[in-house]
Amino acid sequence: MRLQKIKLLTGVTLSVLMSAVSVHPVMANPATQIAQTQTTTTANTQTLTGFVKSIVGDVVTIRPENSRYRTLRIQKCVLKIIGLVPGMKVRVLLAGDMVQNIAVIPDYKVVATTVVRPAAVAPRPAPEPPPMLPAPAPRPITRPAPAPMPAPRPIPAPRPAPVRGLW
Repeated sequence: MRLQKIKLLTGVTLSVLMSAVSVHPVMANPATQIAQTQTTTTANTQTLTGFVKSIVGDVVTIRPENSRYRTLRIQKCVLKIIGLVPGMKVRVLLAGDMVQNIAVIPDYKVVATTVVRPAAVAPRPAPEPPPMLPAPAPRPITRPAPAPMPAPRPIPAPRPAPVRGLW
């Protein structure tokens, strides 16, 4: 009986010790520590706005508005997700040569218009439709006669190889 109690006590002690050791690294850091350890990359970032010129594999060529062409490497899965095609206007956030964010800029032009109707204009009668002409009768379909097929050439039979005799 005493041996069973020692085994139980040892098992409970080991499980508590293992759970304490495994939980300690997983505990969350306070917000002040996280804010102090984060690095800011705002000094290295650059925003590029332009039109997509071409896409070859994962290399995208962009024509910025006031500079020369720029080639960027963007993962194929990202290209499929955003549906990037040549001719689209995009805004790219770069950190050095790495693409941080890419967004498609829709080019919708909003034009405000006002419709003015004269108040004292009498409605005009609708013009009479032109008289209906009978539809022409359909012509019969004529198909050219099929060209005669040439006769197949006979295939020569293979010649048997001479058999050596046993004499």
